[in-house]
Amino acid sequence: MLSHGDTVRVHNGVDWSRKAKIVENHKNDTSYAIETEKGTLIRRNQKHLMPTKENFEHSPPEDLAFGVPTSEVPTTEKNLLETEAVEKQMMNKLLQRSPDLGE
Repeated sequence: MLSHGDTVRVHNGVDWSRKAKIVENHKNDTSYAIETEKGTLIRRNQKHLMPTKENFEHSPPEDLAFGVPTSEVPTTEKNLLETEAVEKQMMNKLLQRSPDLGE
């Protein structure tokens, strides 16, 4: 039986290349909630999980627009104001193209 925090390899139909860790054991079931190194949460049956002594290396998710780990992007009032300004500009452009959206 696998336990919370155990590192496992996940079978993807071809090989055991994906590493993950056990996040939750489902009661009355042989399945587990796991988190991959990229941060994806999935549920897998025990037969698709192989325990390993390898270290689990969690990679922080990246901001898709800039390719920068979100943990490294400081949240400041200036950043929030800039984001709001960009969103407002985008909405104005969208409304200019389709004025009926503003109703």
